[in-house]
Order: sequence, then structure tokens, then C-alpha cells
Amino acid sequence: MRRELGIYSKDATKKVILGAIRDLTEDEYKEYEKANNEIGFLLTSQDLFSILFQNFEEYKSLFEFYSNEYNKNPNIGMFLLAEIKTELNRRIVNYLTSGRMFTDHIEANIKSNYGEESEQWKIFKGICNKVYDENFSYRFIYKLRDFVQHCGLPIDHIKCSSKVVNLQTREEKHSLQINFDRDSLLQKRSFWEKIYQEMCELPKVFNVHDIIAKSMENYIKINLNFVEENLCIFEKNATIVQKLISEAKLAAKEKGIDGIICILNGRPLINEKKQNLNIGWIHLDLIDILTDSKSVS
Repeated sequence: MRRELGIYSKDATKKVILGAIRDLTEDEYKEYEKANNEIGFLLTSQDLFSILFQNFEEYKSLFEFYSNEYNKNPNIGMFLLAEIKTELNRRIVNYLTSGRMFTDHIEANIKSNYGEESEQWKIFKGICNKVYDENFSYRFIYKLRDFVQHCGLPIDHIKCSSKVVNLQTREEKHSLQINFDRDSLLQKRSFWEKIYQEMCELPKVFNVHDIIAKSMENYIKINLNFVEENLCIFEKNATIVQKLISEAKLAAKEKGIDGIICILNGRPLINEKKQNLNIGWIHLDLIDILTDSKSVS
């Protein structure tokens, strides 16, 4: 298949114009494809982390909203309590699912790109194992996702309480606390085997918000370590692709063409039957960020 460095643009009538800069050799294309795919892997991993973080923020914001509303008006009925439980459970399930999706997708991509015996695989497993071993919140959330997937919803207990904070003015503070019910969770012992003893040592009811917040800190640590450990690889790949981009920009300037740098796949050679033309897009923004970070470092 013919592959070319090209320019994608549109004229005043919005008609697509494809301009070829030059043909790529098979070796050039393979090097480019590998580099661009690995940069795409970084982009996907950060998209997944963004989904995870946004799900956490949605849960956190909703919890704070309900807490503030309850503090202002503690006279809520059973229907509102049921709504609070349902909506918070929905946000927590989203958070649990996106957390596992984040780590599972990175594992699958590393295996696919580098192999299970690769240094990249060992490094990432080491990062996750260290966080798992050192943080009960991460161990619990990891197991809770499996429990939720097969057995039931995470929140089983909502505690509403009031106390006088000023004896003279009789000012009261009302608080809403969402809890896990330890014994309810442990009824399905098979899901908690590796942390069963730790679970038994917990209070009968324990705070949901604290554990989820700490687990988010664990995910942030995993993501930061993953990017830092692989930054040299990503920067190297960005440099490979950046060379083609720079060449294309220079050629386009000389020809007076303004557009988006791309790869043209399948344009027919002379005397060759017409083929389907496919446009390969380059991760331009991320490449700029990676090459800029390399120059700074």
C-alpha cells in the first residue's frame, strides 16, 4: 500500500483538498506508526484517568450538596433519603467502574505494545502492587468493585445526626454521613478473602467518603508514576513523529499550502487501479507537549 506524508485542507466551498508531500518508505511508515500508536496509548490513558477523576468529582460534589442541604434543613422524609442513597450509589458505581477500567486498559495496552515480559509491564505492575500493598483504601476499593459488579450496591447505611454546638444560642449542626455496613459486605466472604481479616477489624459501620477520597489519591499516585516512568519513551516517540511534521510544514510553506499534517494511506500509484484512500491522523497537540517537555528537561 502506498503511504504518503500529506496535508489535509478545505477550500472556500468546504471541499476537501489532500496534498501529498512525499512517499514514505516501508521502514519510515513502520517507525512512524509504532511511535504514533504509543503516543495514542498515552492519550487514551489520560482520557481514562480524566473520566475517573470526573466521576470522583461528581460523587464528591453531590455528597457535599446533600450534606449542605441537610445541614440547612434536617426535616427530610424517607423519599428524599432514598433518593440520596440511590444517587450517591450511582456515582460511586461509576467511580469504581472507571477506576478498574483505567488500570485494566493500561495493562492491556502495555501487554499489546511491549509484551508481558517487558520492562514497561514490570514497572507498571510494580507501581500498582506498591500502592495496593501500602494502602487499605485501595485494597478495599479494588475488592468493592468486584462486590458491586456481582452482589449489590455499595452504600447500605445513611446516618443523620444533630448536635448543639452553642449552648447559649441553642445553635445546632446537622450532619449526613454515608457508611459501609461491614457485616452486610462480609456476607459475601468470597469477594473479600485477601482482606477479610482487615475487614473484620473495621467498625461495624465505617465512613464511605473517607475511603473513596483516599483511594482517589492512590489513583493519582499510580497515574503520575506511570507517566513519569514512561516519559522518556513517549518523548522519544514524539521526536520521531515531530521530524515528519517539521518536514511537512516546511514543504507545505514552500508550496503555499495551509492545512493539517496527516498520513495518506492507499492513494493509487501511476497505472494502478483506484484504491480506498484512508487518512491517518497524527496526535499533533500531544506531540507538541511532549517535545516541549523534553526541551525543558
